[in-house]
Amino acid sequence: MITVKYYANLRQITGMKEDSMNYEEATVGKVVDSLCDRYGEPFRKLMLEDGKLRGNVIILINGVNVIFGKGLQEVIKSGDSVDIFPPVAGG
Repeated sequence: MITVKYYANLRQITGMKEDSMNYEEATVGKVVDSLCDRYGEPFRKLMLEDGKLRGNVIILINGVNVIFGKGLQEVIKSGDSVDIFPPVAGG
């Protein structure tokens, strides 16, 4: 089981702060694709651009940003916690 925590407007789209996914092991890309399928076009628009993760989306696995690893190919294992921060504008 993988725990996924949503932040900012992803909470409005998903209707929850935290979710769980029944994977023993999956890549970040697979998890993102599954979440896009589950929550539809609003989720997809925030997360992906031209089929790739938007540059200002932050995904942490156990507190470590996936950009410091293999990005969408990073492996998530059962028991891991995934935090997803969508693009945020402000100033």
